[in-house]
Amino acid sequence: MKNSLFACTLALLVLLLAACESGPGYRVNLLTDPPGAMVAIAKNNDPFTKRGNQSPYDKRLMFSDKNKQYRIEARPQGRLAETHMITEIVLNEEDLAQAFGADEKGVKKIPYTIELDPRPWIDMRSHVLIFDPVLGWRGFETKDRAYAHKTGNNGESPEKVVVLLDRNDTEFDGFRGVSLSPSGRSIVFSTFKLDEPESYPTSSELKELKSDGVDITKFVPRMEWLMPIKYAKIRAEFIEGQSTDELVREGISFDPWIIDDDKGLVYVSDTEGDGTSRLQVRPNIGSQMTARSNEHNPNEATAYVSRHGNEEVGEVRQTLFNVYPKGWKTLADVQIKKESSKYASILTICPGIQPRFSPRGDLIAHIFENELRIISEGGIAPRTFSTGTKGVIERYESSLKDSEEDMARWENYERDRLFLPNSYPTWTPDGKWLVYTSMSVADETGRPQQDIFAMNSETGSNPIQLTTNPSADRMPMISPDGKFLYFVSNREKVWAVWKTPLPRVMQP
Repeated sequence: MKNSLFACTLALLVLLLAACESGPGYRVNLLTDPPGAMVAIAKNNDPFTKRGNQSPYDKRLMFSDKNKQYRIEARPQGRLAETHMITEIVLNEEDLAQAFGADEKGVKKIPYTIELDPRPWIDMRSHVLIFDPVLGWRGFETKDRAYAHKTGNNGESPEKVVVLLDRNDTEFDGFRGVSLSPSGRSIVFSTFKLDEPESYPTSSELKELKSDGVDITKFVPRMEWLMPIKYAKIRAEFIEGQSTDELVREGISFDPWIIDDDKGLVYVSDTEGDGTSRLQVRPNIGSQMTARSNEHNPNEATAYVSRHGNEEVGEVRQTLFNVYPKGWKTLADVQIKKESSKYASILTICPGIQPRFSPRGDLIAHIFENELRIISEGGIAPRTFSTGTKGVIERYESSLKDSEEDMARWENYERDRLFLPNSYPTWTPDGKWLVYTSMSVADETGRPQQDIFAMNSETGSNPIQLTTNPSADRMPMISPDGKFLYFVSNREKVWAVWKTPLPRVMQP
């Protein structure tokens, strides 16, 4: 009897609770503008514990005294995530009833559009040239944050002097090797065009080829963002007048460096069409006469050229460049080499990348194991300036965790073969300052951003931050008079060279 009474009481209680919690219902068809987002739903202030559903998404929302509102999260997917942010809204019964009413059953199917919040930045896609140990020179897709405004947080408002690559450019897909001529009159660089993607055997076909004794290493790794190059042209944009001159049109040529008071040109080129590259010298820019300056082993490649000295005025000519050895795996495998008019052979200086002679030619600034380093021109007495690169790498990797595509790109190529917390060192004309790109500062989301810094070349203490815009600022260049900084940036969502005065403490 007692058990029967308890059961009846419990059943009555359940009915009463259900009656109290019942309320109006709406079957909502959730849409997003722009389309292409995953929608997740949570009651009241509960966390979003379930994976979202692709919009449009039909969901019945039931309101009661305990369930007064729903929180809706719209998470952009794919390339939409590069332009729009995760957007959260709150829906309650009053808002829906006032806007749409309800039918006699208390349930009404209605469309509801969530307007996605645009990002203050875009993830700007472009390509860089990278030497793959199997494929040779290829275009590798990257994404860099670009903001619409040009000013920096410190008030600096640089002048745009040369456009390198517009987002809507159909002639070129990337650029490389931006340098300022010795006179300061022109910016020299290379722009390249991607070729059609190659067709490769399937997994079963690869197994068959391997069983037939065919070397299949040339077919791996394969990634959709590693593209063949159709051509790469060396161009000069004159700072005054903005006129353009194509200095080298043929083949795949890049990393130019103007020499001998703007009379000659040094660059690297894939002259054999085998995917590697060699150093080229053109004593007269207006001529087509070019001499090959260095030889190397098969499957090696030359890159990052710079020159010191002018033989026309009796100076010793010295040329620095990088060599990527056969089968290289990480940037730690890349060597710095020097060719000099004093010697009959090419000297290996040390491991490192992006070498640059000091104004007197007695020191070489470069990047080694992600840090800024100086070494003598003979390859002795190295000095390393640490800038906390381990933390930069950890923060950058953390910022990629929401995107499988970005993590795949990072783990397969960027981490070991491309990513540089410090890069592109150069000198002021008096040799007192090293100017370089650093990722030591983070943007508003915690992701490391590229800025231009300056450091005393003697002490390495108290670096000065020269640019503060959250866009990507890189590749610093100093005017011959030591008064202006030129740098590459994607501010205003276009890749260009910008000009701004150096701080007075750095000017001669």
